Amino acid sequence: EEINQLERGIQAKTDYFPLHQRYRDLRAEREEVAQCVAFYRAYRRDYGANSAMAWSQGIAESALGDMKRRAGDRDAAERSYTSAIKSFKLCKRGNPDWTGDCNNWIAIEHLSLAKIHEQAGNIGVAKGHLEKAFAITPRVAETDANGIPLIMDSFRTHYFGTLSHLGRAIASGGTKESLLDGLEFWEGFLKLHPEKHGWMYNNAAFNARDYGTTIETEAANGTAEEKKKAARAEERRVGQACRARR
Repeated sequence: EEINQLERGIQAKTDYFPLHQRYRDLRAEREEVAQCVAFYRAYRRDYGANSAMAWSQGIAESALGDMKRRAGDRDAAERSYTSAIKSFKLCKRGNPDWTGDCNNWIAIEHLSLAKIHEQAGNIGVAKGHLEKAFAITPRVAETDANGIPLIMDSFRTHYFGTLSHLGRAIASGGTKESLLDGLEFWEGFLKLHPEKHGWMYNNAAFNARDYGTTIETEAANGTAEEKKKAARAEERRVGQACRARR
């Protein structure tokens, strides 16, 4: 059977990537992605670390995460994406020349993790994965000449899309507290991307405006201290608005 032949061939010549590609493709065609992952994990268990095998294991684990995500099994998807990150880290430790490619894949896994947590309402966890994706490679925040993000997962999930959804979700309550949280969210990411991405400044400015309005409303008949808070909120709003117009 071809599967057995491919497995023997991979074990004999672990760095021959056409064999890996055919093996992963065949397993995917048969809807046997889990068995594909099991093969690579068994090799690592029996023979130890190998950069070529770790690379293919990471790709297989990422594909398994995608499969579980499509099926709505968020927990299983998260486990697979997390395992893929570990495999790519092992790969680049064994072969530093592959660091750039491994970092791109690690960023993809973090983007996928950010998205599933955003969809589950785990805003803080999702934000953390976006920050990790950017930390591993700034390319997640870059686009080509047509404005298409350079790095996306197989669902076309990308850094800017999830970031925008998170910002809206945080401030969606429309309360003073949620608007302040939204403003602080955008201010945090603006520190990562200073003087870039005008739409982020716009979002921060909108949150600052609405936050200032709520404070002013409360302060209209309030104490002197509440009026001071309103004044500080207004200063913050004007600052964000000015930066948004740059």
